[in-house]
Amino acid sequence: MNYISKIELPDGSQYGLRPSLLDQKTYTGVYSPSTATGDQRFFCVKITRQSYLTPWRVLVDFEFTVPNHPEYAYTIIGEDYCGFKSALKSKYTKVNHGDLVACRYTVTAYPTDTTDNVVYMGFAWNANNYNVAGYARDVTVRLISCENCAAELLDTPLRQAQMTAANYTIVALDDNATGFNETGDANSTTIANLYHGGLAYTAGSAVYRYQLLVRTGADTMSPLNNVSNSTATNKAMRTDVAFDPFDGLYYYNTTTTVAAAGSIGASATLYSAAGIDLRYSLNCGSTLTARKPVYLKTIPQGDGTVKLAADPCWTQDLPTQADGYWYILIGMAYSAYQANLYPENPIYYHNGISVCRLRSPEDIASMAALTVDFGAISSLPITKSVPGVTADMTVDTWELGWPRAFISNLTVTTADGSVTLSGTMAGSSTVILKLSRSQSVTAL
Repeated sequence: MNYISKIELPDGSQYGLRPSLLDQKTYTGVYSPSTATGDQRFFCVKITRQSYLTPWRVLVDFEFTVPNHPEYAYTIIGEDYCGFKSALKSKYTKVNHGDLVACRYTVTAYPTDTTDNVVYMGFAWNANNYNVAGYARDVTVRLISCENCAAELLDTPLRQAQMTAANYTIVALDDNATGFNETGDANSTTIANLYHGGLAYTAGSAVYRYQLLVRTGADTMSPLNNVSNSTATNKAMRTDVAFDPFDGLYYYNTTTTVAAAGSIGASATLYSAAGIDLRYSLNCGSTLTARKPVYLKTIPQGDGTVKLAADPCWTQDLPTQADGYWYILIGMAYSAYQANLYPENPIYYHNGISVCRLRSPEDIASMAALTVDFGAISSLPITKSVPGVTADMTVDTWELGWPRAFISNLTVTTADGSVTLSGTMAGSSTVILKLSRSQSVTAL
């Protein structure tokens, strides 16, 4: 079943339209008959990959409810990234917590035969909340997107025993094989810490304590500021670093300095979810407002990458009009300088009508045209600075307001960060342009 709905943002507000879903099903009365691991895991997404060697990706939304108990509504967003030879990375975001219906993690079942291209994805209950009398869960599963694979929802979820009997290997989020480890109590109202195990990265530049890192190469991580070994608000933010906004944000959770080109140990140092001190990464001081989201403010580069905007490169508010920036969600502030880093870091932008979300690199090439509002003008030439504009953008449409001026020989010139109107103008009028890129865009 496909449907369209508004996107709910972390602050509870709603913006824009959500793309129609690939599939949606509701499973009623789901519960675990025992605390045995095999009874707690349910597989409901069937994924057919192209081959064992082909990377693929699936994004699924799991919504858990208890009939007649809205206080236990609970949602997680599970995402499987599978790289070369199907090396799995799983992520999940807990949107709301209801302890009684807690889902601890997402699970994936791999065939032991690498020539078998069918993989299954699902969810698992917490061991101490497996079967509360009278509180069987209803689970609505929404298949949001898939890349380099086919995906569908099963009519009836499969149990782990059925998977292992069919020669499948179960990979759970808190198993080290996924590339993530879980620490803390996942069955609470706090976000569990997720740290990376088994993979080390090369430092693109010196890495200091408690910095936010981004991936700047296949095995390279770089900090977003040059020096961050103190909480002082005089750090030089790195506006020269281009990074893939869809690859996530990482927190270096130790006091040990890593020299440029040195090795960043993954175990217990790189986190995808944790309580973090943003004074080491941003020049925010103690000015954050608790219980509001924190966003990185970035400038799209036209090739799928982004760079930080000029400092202050963070904000706690999304734009009310098109400004050309992309906003990457860091997480939710819980003090004047601390925030919960989310394992998923959605990207938002304003398309001239409302705030929208970029869900995959493919959305970049097909997203709505960038709106540039010059306001009321009475003479030409005129140049307007717009961070999101790049030299390869062209005019889709343009309109004059009322009263309408007479304009002849109009020329529109786009450059990185600006738009210039040239020509002859008599009278005054408002001018609005809509620009788009003529090239396809591929992220890192």
